[in-house]
Amino acid sequence: MEDSDPGWNGAFLRILNGTFRPTGRAARSDLAIYGATVMIGSLIVSFIAGLALTFDAAALVKDGLALLALIPVPALLIRRMHDSGKRAVWIWLGFPAIGLWIARSAVAVQLGTDSSVQFGRMTWPLDWLAILSNIALLVVLALPGTIGPNRFGEDPRGRQSVMPAD
Repeated sequence: MEDSDPGWNGAFLRILNGTFRPTGRAARSDLAIYGATVMIGSLIVSFIAGLALTFDAAALVKDGLALLALIPVPALLIRRMHDSGKRAVWIWLGFPAIGLWIARSAVAVQLGTDSSVQFGRMTWPLDWLAILSNIALLVVLALPGTIGPNRFGEDPRGRQSVMPAD
């Protein structure tokens, strides 16, 4: 009996191999595996950084790790959109939150944590835009993929569409 499930490591490596290849399709499980792996890794690094470094240095380490973790995300999101037959333009829904995070991180690095808090107090209405756009993006990402091949490629789960008999 052949095992078609590549396992957690195989799926994660497949996601990383597609980092700069935004073509084809990705299953919902690919997104879940990547998110869970990054979250677990971030928790471990954050815990160790919090014990070993000052608050500002730990924040820099966590932000650097987050930036590294973001590298494969655009291609993964594009492939996920392709799985449900949608164009890549839908991933722009995630950019308000990423833009705010980058702006707050840049302020914290340049001016310190207190200035970042002040900046956050001034830009809080934009947080609602980021929250709403992220919810919309999550809904679109959670939609099931098309069964069988579509215009973006073969079904990543290996399913075939069944045509009804006449």
